[in-house]
Amino acid sequence: MSIKTKLILAFFAVAFIPLLILGIILFQGVKSDILSTSKKDILYISNSQKKAVNTFSMHNMDFIRFLSQIPDINRVAHSIIHEPDAAQAKEMTQKVFNKALLANREFEALFLLHPESGEVIVSSQPYLEGMFFNKRKYFHLGKKQLILYPLHYSLALEKNIMAIAAPVKHEGALVGVLAVWVNISELTSILSLNPPFESYMVTRSNIHIIGKSRINKSLTIRSGIFSEGVTRALAGETGSNIYENHEGVEVVGAYTYIDILGTALLTEVKSENVLEGAHRKARKVLLITLILALLVLAVSFAMGNQIANPIQALTGRFKRFNQTGADDVSEPHEGGKEVMELSTSFNNMLTHRKEIEQALVESERKARAISDASMDS
Repeated sequence: MSIKTKLILAFFAVAFIPLLILGIILFQGVKSDILSTSKKDILYISNSQKKAVNTFSMHNMDFIRFLSQIPDINRVAHSIIHEPDAAQAKEMTQKVFNKALLANREFEALFLLHPESGEVIVSSQPYLEGMFFNKRKYFHLGKKQLILYPLHYSLALEKNIMAIAAPVKHEGALVGVLAVWVNISELTSILSLNPPFESYMVTRSNIHIIGKSRINKSLTIRSGIFSEGVTRALAGETGSNIYENHEGVEVVGAYTYIDILGTALLTEVKSENVLEGAHRKARKVLLITLILALLVLAVSFAMGNQIANPIQALTGRFKRFNQTGADDVSEPHEGGKEVMELSTSFNNMLTHRKEIEQALVESERKARAISDASMDS
């Protein structure tokens, strides 16, 4: 390998390697910043959704609390329970229920349950009357206090609903349980995000109620699916991280627990979607690095030539001088300071050697002349 090649490679390595390291550091920095920003943003989205879910739930619970405490409803409930043929009381209650449905479009059905048997005594949906809900948890819990039963699938309605129940009392005695099925279309809208984001809720029994995108506004139920985010949320933690979701896909996700529903709320986006921006910036950094590398290569080539060419020229003249003894091999002054000094020294050496050779020739000539003169004498 020639000295020129070595010099060019040395200059290129010294300049390019730090540049390459800088590019890698910049890419990692951009990637880290984007991931950090994404985790903060998705946690903000998750907290906003949680607030909206709590508002939605509290609004409906407050409405049922208000209905269960209306004195007329309490008296009518007492009359219906103790007078099975109280048709007028039932009709009046149905009217109240229908007005309530008009006032709150999120209600699917309002009904009054017998406090002991769980039979539907009166309902906004007449087909429910006579049915027994004594095996429903919200019936038993609703005898004691206002409760919101988590999201579940209703066989009667063939859709996902929430149930809210509250005790109805007359003069301190329990006379019924007021219950409502809540249409969760509003909740679906809260959970629906524009792609590539996805939000869903998970019950403590690890039943996932999956929220779809705005393109397909529906909720589906899937069970027995787990992830780090679900585990952390159900443990009461709130935060964001990078983990594999229930489908085994790496995501940037936020997780939190919604106390009022007893469910975990997950908001996620695939890591590849988040890092797409980092990759775009990385490509720009790579392009800039390649351009700079070409410039470094050009500078390295020029500097290598500037140093190596005079040295190679000197080396060639030394060889010719040693081989032929030519006296026309003086080196022109070119290159850097050190190379010029080397050239000057080389030229001075040649000049001094020529002077010595000329002096020797002259001395030899004079000696020969003296010798010839002596012989003639």
